[in-house]
Amino acid sequence: MKIFKEWIKKCAENDLRNPYQFVVVVLLAAVLLFQHAWVPGFFHDGHLYAALGKNILLKGMWIIPSLSETHFKFYHYHPPLYAILEGMVFWIFGYTWVVARIFSCLWGWGAVLLLSFFIYGIGRGRAEQEGKSPSFYIAWAYLSGIFLALFPPLYKKARSPHLDVALTFLVLFALYFYFRAFEYFTSGKNRRGEIWCWLAAGVFFGLALLMKGPPALIIPMVIAAHLLCLGYWKKLFLDFMPWVGLLLGGAVFALWPLFAWKWGILDHFFYYLSTQVKATVIEGRGRQEYLLGTYPYYLLENVGPWFLLAFWGIYALFRDGIKKNPLGLLFLLLYLLVVVPFSFVRWKYSNYIVPCFPALAALAAYPFAKMSCTFHGYFTFWVKRALVVVVMVLLIFPVTVRSGRDVELFRLLELMKYYDSSSEEISWVIVNEVYPFHNVVNLMAWQGKGNVMTDLTKSADVCTLALALRGSSDGRKWGVFISSKDYEEVKQACKGDGAVLEEELKKFIYFPTKDFYVLFSKSVFKKEFMVDYGN
Repeated sequence: MKIFKEWIKKCAENDLRNPYQFVVVVLLAAVLLFQHAWVPGFFHDGHLYAALGKNILLKGMWIIPSLSETHFKFYHYHPPLYAILEGMVFWIFGYTWVVARIFSCLWGWGAVLLLSFFIYGIGRGRAEQEGKSPSFYIAWAYLSGIFLALFPPLYKKARSPHLDVALTFLVLFALYFYFRAFEYFTSGKNRRGEIWCWLAAGVFFGLALLMKGPPALIIPMVIAAHLLCLGYWKKLFLDFMPWVGLLLGGAVFALWPLFAWKWGILDHFFYYLSTQVKATVIEGRGRQEYLLGTYPYYLLENVGPWFLLAFWGIYALFRDGIKKNPLGLLFLLLYLLVVVPFSFVRWKYSNYIVPCFPALAALAAYPFAKMSCTFHGYFTFWVKRALVVVVMVLLIFPVTVRSGRDVELFRLLELMKYYDSSSEEISWVIVNEVYPFHNVVNLMAWQGKGNVMTDLTKSADVCTLALALRGSSDGRKWGVFISSKDYEEVKQACKGDGAVLEEELKKFIYFPTKDFYVLFSKSVFKKEFMVDYGN
């Protein structure tokens, strides 16, 4: 009890040089990321990655994951590491909303803590070498963690299963071990420690490749640029350890095609190279415009204060002498080598620049860390009180009591469970993209509610389906998403065949905001009823 009281007392101190202040970073990130983790609903790609992890467990497809029997039966668009780790977690704790969300949040939480640990650990070592107080690095580590924890896009993306947040965590780990090796090299004191750190950096580079593929190449790009900017070109080109680390990363990644070859599915690895690497990275999925300002505008719009403060941090770094602060230079290069190269890729997605978030937070925090201890004390004093307020507000008025995504799909699944708990093997049809196709595919796969068969574009096709059901005795279950306009057209197309549409495909629910019906075949529900979601 005495030890616990002493720990609480140290945490209550407002001196930012006190390492116990990092408890605030841990708690703030945990509160923002994990609050109400049981709320169902992810971004539609989150349903995809959750379903891949579940199906790895259920189907044993560990090398090339599977989404459903009709779409992405072999999902070769990304390497399998995320799905493998998620499947292992599902094997231990079960595949539920809360487990999937906590698993995804852990990557974001880990990135926040790792950023603080990175700066704190490296900074203390540098301060000892230089015979200076580590207070600046402790303040920089603390403020960087706080700034990153408050990034709205980070905890928004980390609360859904997400490859790029996990990639960010691995990138930070790889760069941490690289910088450890760099410190050993420049001090010339511990060659064995340097070798082990290069090997560790190589392993995490390989894991990053297995997590997302080509975006992991930012790791060797940042390392090479860092060594060249500091004038260590001989270290880069003549020392064998950087190349051993690079080759080790490639060897870790090569485990994937090696196991695919052993299982007789190596062709899917080549599909990955053609569909993801060639089609997306090189050809831009058919897009012609580069739109170079997309990512700077996104950062300004979503993390405007941090984005603007980062320019102040960059100015402060150059004013102090950029080569005198190799850690600051590393963060600057990470930021630039994520944003600039991805700006020249035609296919753009906000997720792609998530790995620059820790660097942006560190750059924004840098000038504040150089301020006086009096400022740090005031800052810590108010952050602690704000943390208490945030915790209380989120407990009473949580940000996500109910998911705002795919409201219609969740209402449909809720009613299906209420009316018939045995409707798992439904074949879904979407007419004229009345509802986003992949949203339905991913969520139904994650919830185990059947397979989406196709997206019909002709009213006559729905009429043909209804006629086929009239003569069918196989008991196959069908669900159809169709707009009210298309429904009337189908009725006209089926007019010569009597009331076949109303007999075989019955209205189950109507969503007036988007003006569409969900129809079910008689084999799903025997009763004739229709729910109007607007009432």
